Amino acid sequence: MAEGTLGTGIIILAVLWSVALLLAVTLSRLDGAISYAGIGAVIVVLIITLILWFIPRGPDPNYKDYVVYDSMYIGRTALISFCGVMLLVALVMFAMTHLFEPQLATSFLTKAAGRYVD
Repeated sequence: MAEGTLGTGIIILAVLWSVALLLAVTLSRLDGAISYAGIGAVIVVLIITLILWFIPRGPDPNYKDYVVYDSMYIGRTALISFCGVMLLVALVMFAMTHLFEPQLATSFLTKAAGRYVD
């Protein structure tokens, strides 16, 4: 494969994910048990993606006999873990402050004037 071109696997995965997300959005608006089929499609495509990701395709053609040691691995892993935890904390706090706020009913009529308020 030429350098800088997309492989067939990436194109197949892009099409699969596009179809799965389209199904999820389309089927979520329906009533009944069929509305959960979109989630099933996303889960199936996720499993296919993980299988294709973790099954080795063969020997690496760019394999060299030297070993590269990454001295910043622990620091980089700690930083990305900290960022992930802070993202989860921020999403939970957002949900608690904005999404789970009670929606109180308001009257269209004022109590004093007895007419509609614009």
